[in-house]
Amino acid sequence: MTSGNDICRMTALEIAQNVRDKAISPSEVAEASIARMEALDPELHAYCTPTPDLMRDQARAVEDKIARGEDAGPLAGVPVGIKDLVVMKDYPTVSGSMAYKD
Repeated sequence: MTSGNDICRMTALEIAQNVRDKAISPSEVAEASIARMEALDPELHAYCTPTPDLMRDQARAVEDKIARGEDAGPLAGVPVGIKDLVVMKDYPTVSGSMAYKD
């Protein structure tokens, strides 16, 4: 089993290859990423709107696709942070400034 620290040190291509090879699951990647975000973000303030539940849901969706034998895409299982300048349905867009939070 790969540790969360090992996963967080992988490149996107390494994560994608390990997911395709079923060496790690998208949920393992998501949980490692969430744990790292929760450990470091109180000091870094890198995320205006953390979305761990969305990350878990999307990881499970990728796992379901893989289980059905469908092509999940070349970067399946790779976590991606969305820049806060991009509008996402159901999430606030604050342009990187908490002054716009409300």
